[in-house]
Amino acid sequence: MYKRVNNSRSMVVAIIGIVLVMSIFTWLMYGISQSIHTMTETMVRLGHDVNTMTQVQKVMVHDIGVMTKNTTSMQNSAQNMNASMSRMGYDVGRSSRMFSSPMNYFWNMGQ
Repeated sequence: MYKRVNNSRSMVVAIIGIVLVMSIFTWLMYGISQSIHTMTETMVRLGHDVNTMTQVQKVMVHDIGVMTKNTTSMQNSAQNMNASMSRMGYDVGRSSRMFSSPMNYFWNMGQ
């Protein structure tokens, strides 16, 4: 009923077929593993770059804090300078009135 395969030619063809299919499968798996390896290296580099970027942002936050303090200090200095200029303008006005009228000199002596 069942015929035994004794023919060496059919055995050779079968073995070559099996070896061919297995070699194609191995080649495909190797290609997939190379793609996975490349993707893994890319993800590791991305993680390193994100870590570096985080460190840079921490330094930037510190620098922005220092700049904010310096800006506040500059604002206070500008306000003080503005007040001094106002006082100086007032004094120049008083002086010019004193020179234009000698009586103003005596009236402004107590101020």
